[in-house]
This record gives sequence, C-alpha cells and structure tokens, in this order.
Amino acid sequence: MIIKILYLLLCGLFRSKKEIRLPEYQLLMTVSRIRIIGINQLRIEGLKLVSARKYCVTIAQLHLRFHPRAILRKKTWSAAVSLTADMIHLQRLPPGDTDTPKAAGDTPPPEPFLKLMQLYRKISRILFNYPLHITVKGFSFEQYRLPLLQSVSIQGNRISIALHGQLLTGEIQGPQRRITLRLQTPFDSRRGISVGALQLAWQETGRQEEAGYTFSFDMEMTGIQLQHRYISQEACHLNKIEAGIKIALNREKIAFTDDSTVDIDGCPVSVRIFSLKKTWPVINCFCVAEAGHHIIQRITARFRNRLLRVGDSDSIRLILLVKSDLFHPQKLSVSLDMQAGGFDMDRMELDLHYLKHPFVHTVAGTDKTIRLETVETAAFLPLQNIQPLLPQLVVFCEDPDFHKHAGVDKYFICKAVIRNIMNRKIVSGASTITMQLTKNLFLSPETSLLRKLEETAIALSMETMFSVPKDRILEIYLNIIEFAPMVYGVKEGTAFYFGKHPNELSLTEIIVLTYIIPRPVHFCEALLARTPQLTGNLRKYTGDTGRWLLQFEIITREDYENLEKKIVFSERFGTLDLS
Repeated sequence: MIIKILYLLLCGLFRSKKEIRLPEYQLLMTVSRIRIIGINQLRIEGLKLVSARKYCVTIAQLHLRFHPRAILRKKTWSAAVSLTADMIHLQRLPPGDTDTPKAAGDTPPPEPFLKLMQLYRKISRILFNYPLHITVKGFSFEQYRLPLLQSVSIQGNRISIALHGQLLTGEIQGPQRRITLRLQTPFDSRRGISVGALQLAWQETGRQEEAGYTFSFDMEMTGIQLQHRYISQEACHLNKIEAGIKIALNREKIAFTDDSTVDIDGCPVSVRIFSLKKTWPVINCFCVAEAGHHIIQRITARFRNRLLRVGDSDSIRLILLVKSDLFHPQKLSVSLDMQAGGFDMDRMELDLHYLKHPFVHTVAGTDKTIRLETVETAAFLPLQNIQPLLPQLVVFCEDPDFHKHAGVDKYFICKAVIRNIMNRKIVSGASTITMQLTKNLFLSPETSLLRKLEETAIALSMETMFSVPKDRILEIYLNIIEFAPMVYGVKEGTAFYFGKHPNELSLTEIIVLTYIIPRPVHFCEALLARTPQLTGNLRKYTGDTGRWLLQFEIITREDYENLEKKIVFSERFGTLDLS
C-alpha cells in the first residue's frame, strides 16, 4: 500500500495519472495537484478517499513539512515529518455514484464494524506507539461544518483541541492507552454557557483482535452556568456534571454498555447508544432520566406560580428514544414517554378548580378583563352557542389529538424537537390547546425551556389532578385567545376582521381564523400593509387546510370546491384576492 501511495504522489507531482485503486482496502484515492514548496515542503491539494460503501473523506489541502534538523537534534525519525490538514470533510455519496471502488474478485464489502475495528487498530497503533506531529484546522460533516471543533493538534505525546476559542490540552499516555484533556481556562461561550473546569479521559480497557474492543470515557464538569433566553431569563447554576461511559465495539455492534451513566447535579441519567450491523449507519439513543424530589424542588422553585409543595416521594421518569441516520441527519425520529409518581393532590398550592366555574380573567400587561360566565354576555360566547365547525377546525389545526391526550401531546413534543433541530432554532413549541390556555392564564409570553416546563406541569395538573373537562378548556380558550392587539376571543375576533358573529362565518373565513391564531399581531400588521408574503402564505394555507379537511372527511367535495378565492374582511381591511 505504501508503494502505491508513493506512486500516486509521484503521478500527481508530474500531472499524469492522479488516482489509484486499492482493492484490498476497497478504497479509491485521488489527488488534484501536488506541489513542492522550497526544499522541505510538499502540498497536496484535493486529496479524496472513497470507500466501497460510498463513504468519502476529502482533504482540501495537506501540507507535509520535513525537519532534517529534528533528526539530528532528537536523534529520532519520529519528529522528521509534520503534517497539517486545512479541512477534513466527511460525506456519504448518493446512490449510483460511479466513482467508487469495487471489491477484488467476488469479495463482498467488509462488515461495517469489522472495518471500524480495523481502522481503530491502525490508528491506535500509530497514536499510542509513535510520537506524531499533526494539525487539523477544521472539520465538516455532510453539509454541516462542526461549529465548536475548530482544530486538533498532536505534537509528540501532547494534544490540544481548540473549541470555540477555548483550548483543551492534555497528554497521550501510550503504555496505558489513555488520552486525557483539561480545560485551560474557564469556558464562556457566546451562547450563554460557561464552565469553570472540565476534564475528559478516554482509555482503551479491553483489546481482543476478534472479540473486539472496550473503551471508557469519563467526564467531570464543574461550575456550570446557563444564561440563555431559550433556557431561562435568569441564570441557571449546576454544581457538577459527571459521566462514566463504557463503550463496546465488536463485529456485530457498537454500543454503550449497561453500566454507562450520567449524573447531572444529582439527577442520574441512564444512557444507551447503539448501532447494529444490520441497521448501520442508523444510530439509536435510549435515555432514561430519574429526577428525584430535590431536583423537582430546584426546578419548581424557579416557576412563576407556586405549583405544589414537593414531597420526598415525588419523582419524574423520562424515557427518550432517538433514531438518526449518521449520514442523513434529516432522517431523525424521536419518541418520548414520561412517568410521574408520588404527587399528591393535598400538596397542590395552585388551585385550578375555579376554572370549572364563572370567573374573571385579566389579560397580562393590560387592563383588559374577560368575564367567563356560564351564559352569554357582551364578550363571552358559550361553546354550545358556537357553530360546531368553528371549534372543530380550531382543534383540527391547533391540536388534532386534543380529545385523546391528558394536556400534553408527546407526539407533538417529539415533532417539535425534530423541527427545531433541523432548523437550528426554536420554530415550534409543541403546545397543545391546554398548554396554550395555561400560558394565557398564568404565564408570560417569553420563549424559554423553564416556562415550557411550568406550562407542561400546569397543563397536566389541569386535566389529570383537577379534571377540568375538555369542553370547558376549549370554551375558555376560544374566549380568551388573542386575534389582534387588544382583541380577544372569537366573538371580538370575528367582529374585528369580518364584521360578523362567529355563527355567520363561512368555511373559508373559519380557515382564515385558524391561520390567525398562532400569529395574531403579525397577521394584523401584514393585512394592513397588504404584504405579498401574507397573500402567498394565506393562499397556500387555505388550499392545504382544505385538502386535509377533505381527506379526513370533515368537509365534503362540494365544500372544498366552493372555497372562496376572495376574502371579504371588514371595512378597515377590505378584500384580499387569493387567486
């Protein structure tokens, strides 16, 4: 293999043949250009390695520097060559790509984990037995550049990793087959995360050529502070996070062993991550987190509302399962289960029984009051006095499983997690109608994880512990939801936008009303400005919603075909043509 690589380098140097196949390794190696710089430097451009399983590693530029003085000074050949890679990019080629090597003869492609074992064996043999001088200045994976990992440098038995402007340094201990890293200075990222001290350790604990390898990964992080608007408006402090991960790699799988644990400030989390030979490159992650009464006490103490007195027997168990294709991150699936124990109605301090009876609601930040009576008043509209299609469509568009869940929809949460990960920002909050009602009644409009936890806790209490009926929840929701600045409830909303009573709305107008609910202020401003974006979005929304309603047999074919193309709003807004 070494002779073939040297041959490739010579070919690239003289610009003749620039690729070579290595059938015994099922690799295709290509080079775009090779240049000699001075008397001791070699620059390789466009180095690409493609495997038979369509995995491709591309290195934009590779610099080799020869140090003849180091041989004389250190009297060893190990310091004679240093290597610097500008960017390493890993991707999986699309099906049908012709630039992939074929196996020698009829030999099938190697098993993925056997190949991984062979690769690790070669890397570890070099890493732990020879002092290296290697620097890698950047990494990218598929279409993503790894934002935290900036560079890796190995100089002899010393290793350093640059992370977001911070430096991790450590040692490579060859005899113990161990790598340790420590944070040089307290870490403070621009994303509101700071860490006082961090220590990482990787060690090979078992090594058998056929049976496989076992590794241990240990981490200790102290002095953690989280201050980000998506977490909480106030800083959150954690004393310590510890992890003890055991990893097994053999021909059949790569997996965390059963004794792998993570402890987040006293909250134990059991972690199992694995991938099987028959499902590779799909990665499965199974996490079980147990939050005891002391963790629940710390979280609820930061809530805006005094929810309950936490008892010693109170606990919450979260079970999370994530599946992802390693080379297609968009193929992500998430499932969640939650179990609570020990909570007692007698210790509830936020009494929600009043929601079953008439009460007066004051809109937060305004002097607007809404009387929620049992009979129709000037502003209130009982559910039985609303045409059935309106609440039916609101439920269909906002919370399809409203009548099935207990205040929180786990499927909604998982779907929102996937959307937020794919968009790399918060675009969905997974709020059910019960959770939206909770936010409007008890919470501020801020978008943060802490507010979402409180919203979830109150919504679950509303339906499970206080047994507020679904119809009453929907009735209150329809009467307090915002439709425009200082316009609340379907009765005011329909009068404001259409100059009508809710029972006089057409199917198209009801669909438009459901479009307004998630974005009341923006919709009002865009409608006044007659923005082209609003026209396009509303045209698509009414068409898509109409097709869904037809598909689920909520409306007839005739209703769908008669959907209006011109929306006649009240006098202040005029007519909007969607054709």
